[in-house]
Amino acid sequence: MTEVDVQDPARVPVVMKNLLIAYAGNVGAQARAGARQDWAVKGMTPQPDGGRWRFDGAMPSGRAVQAETGLASRGTVIVQVNVSGPSVQAEVAKQFFEGFVFSVP
Repeated sequence: MTEVDVQDPARVPVVMKNLLIAYAGNVGAQARAGARQDWAVKGMTPQPDGGRWRFDGAMPSGRAVQAETGLASRGTVIVQVNVSGPSVQAEVAKQFFEGFVFSVP
């Protein structure tokens, strides 16, 4: 999990886009090639650039990888959570992402 406080609400969309592009590159995929899904996280601040993406990529070794990443925010805090491996079972990923919540004071 990656968590970052950008401290300026105007930076949230920019940082979310950059995190997505960086993650896609890390798994050898293109950010535009990922399939976006809505992702509602309890306690989040809705952001048009938030959501979940699924990628098929390749590691530098050439080994195939499937990956999913989720981006959500609460105020100026952005979180990114990821699952990856040779294959990612849809039901396992769904349970993982649905179990994520922001701590609400």
